[in-house]
Amino acid sequence: MPDFLEEAGVLVDIDDEPGFLYRFQSLIENREQRVKLSQIAQTNALKYQWSKTAKETFQFLFSSQQLIHETVRN
Repeated sequence: MPDFLEEAGVLVDIDDEPGFLYRFQSLIENREQRVKLSQIAQTNALKYQWSKTAKETFQFLFSSQQLIHETVRN
């Protein structure tokens, strides 16, 4: 997830409720940070296309299926 998120958000450990609340509150209170993260996220979104993502996902699934069949045969 850090690779996908890059600098467009904040990561918090799933078990760290106080950390989550602190980060969430800091974003509520800091408009400049919200705007900055929003701009970065919008720029990052331009890197992705549904058609490309679908094609790469299909290719991965097809390759995985072939590998499973080859493994089962041997």
